Amino acid sequence: MNSTLRGLEPFRGSERAAQRIARSVAIVIGITLFAPMAHANTGSIDQYIYNPKKYINSTMPKQEARCLRLLIGKESAWNYKAVGNINGTHKVYGLLQIKNPMAKDMNPMQQIQLHMRYLQHRYEGSACNAWNHWKLKGWH
Repeated sequence: MNSTLRGLEPFRGSERAAQRIARSVAIVIGITLFAPMAHANTGSIDQYIYNPKKYINSTMPKQEARCLRLLIGKESAWNYKAVGNINGTHKVYGLLQIKNPMAKDMNPMQQIQLHMRYLQHRYEGSACNAWNHWKLKGWH
């Protein structure tokens, strides 16, 4: 017996085998068309983009998050469109008053991510080190 599967007749030349396969494919397609689909969770990142406190609290250890929240409160009063040092040599932008002008076009989450890179470079990645510096010098 020359069959593709045990007990089944070979596909070539067999109209019955072809119909069986076509029927199976049609059933699978029908089930997938009518089965309820899970909705994509579109709010997964959207809930953080314009809610910086929620983003900070969910991505940082509790003490570090507290220090960063205090910094943001002092730097911009939580206004991600804040512009500071207007008459000085460098304008600063956003939640954490970043010197990079790209920050003015960023959303709050992007500004925090950019600032975290700065903290990594300057304060060993610690928002608390930056906060302690701010308390001593009035800037970080």
